[in-house]
Amino acid sequence: MRSAFSSTFSLHGLRMSDPRDRPNWRKRYRKLLPFEEARRTVQGIGFTSKEEWDEWVSDGKSVPWLGPYMPSQPDLMYEEEWRGWDDWLGLLLPFEEARCVAQQLNLKSQVEW
Repeated sequence: MRSAFSSTFSLHGLRMSDPRDRPNWRKRYRKLLPFEEARRTVQGIGFTSKEEWDEWVSDGKSVPWLGPYMPSQPDLMYEEEWRGWDDWLGLLLPFEEARCVAQQLNLKSQVEW
C-alpha cells in the first residue's frame, strides 16, 4: 500500500519523504526562536502580505534583521503552533478590536457589509 505522503521534498538540504519524519530534522534546528517570540518579531516589521514576506526572505533581508534563528519557512518549522499566514504576519485583528471596527462602520445590513 502506498503512503499518502509519497512526495519527497527538501528543506535546507534535508530530504524528507514523509512529514512524520519532522521530529528528526527539527532536532537540527533547536536554536530556532520560540514560535511566540519569532511571531512577535515578524509582526513588528509590519508585513502586509505573504508575498511581501516571500520577497523579503528571497532577497536575503531576513538574516541581518531576524538573525539565523528565524526560519524562512515558518509554516514548516513551527507546524504544531502554526495558525496561518495572517496570524504569523499579524494581519488579523483580535476579536474585540475587530468587533469595535465593525460597529464603527455603522453597517445596517449584510448587503452594506
